[in-house]
Amino acid sequence: MDVSALAVAAFGLSYGALTAIPTGPVAFLILRNTAQGGPRAGLVTLASLSAAELIYLLLFAFGLSDLILETAWLKDGLYLFGGLLLIWIGVGSWRASPGSDDEGEGGAGAPRPALSHAAMFREGFLITLTNPALLVLYASLVASATALLGPEAVAAWRPLLLAGMLLGAAGWFLVVIALLGRLPAAAVGRLQRHIGRIAGGILMGFGGWLLVSLIP
Repeated sequence: MDVSALAVAAFGLSYGALTAIPTGPVAFLILRNTAQGGPRAGLVTLASLSAAELIYLLLFAFGLSDLILETAWLKDGLYLFGGLLLIWIGVGSWRASPGSDDEGEGGAGAPRPALSHAAMFREGFLITLTNPALLVLYASLVASATALLGPEAVAAWRPLLLAGMLLGAAGWFLVVIALLGRLPAAAVGRLQRHIGRIAGGILMGFGGWLLVSLIP
């Protein structure tokens, strides 16, 4: 692999990791699911994120991203569905969170059964797939790499650049999952009482923001 390819790959990996650190909706699902279901649940959610991002990567690579972003009903439809979906999942996450303050007599406030891995995958996949901001993020990646590395290098190694971003984001979340997995069981138990509600509230906030952005 020549120097330009290495530079493009390094840029893509770094960009993917750095843009994943300011956590988005699926990041909070990864935190919630890892705290409640262990590292395997976090990996399932990460897989759902990567699968949906791969679809967006292909859309961008074949030039279909412009069609989505420039077609009002397609873009608005994604924002509307994505906003409602985030609010729905956020409410469910909030209500399903265990906590002593919810526990009433007779166990009325007992935590609900954990989601199956299939349900976790479905949630993460749908949230990521209905997030058109990813197309803007990929466009910013290519523009930044072109400015720094030159159009020739980016044109020659564009698939490597896009794949690097996907792998960089996945690498960051793998670190998060590994760190949560090393916490003592008592600490994880305390996190379970809070992460679901925190994640639920933030997911509802993201959903509200998407809906508000549709207002002219």
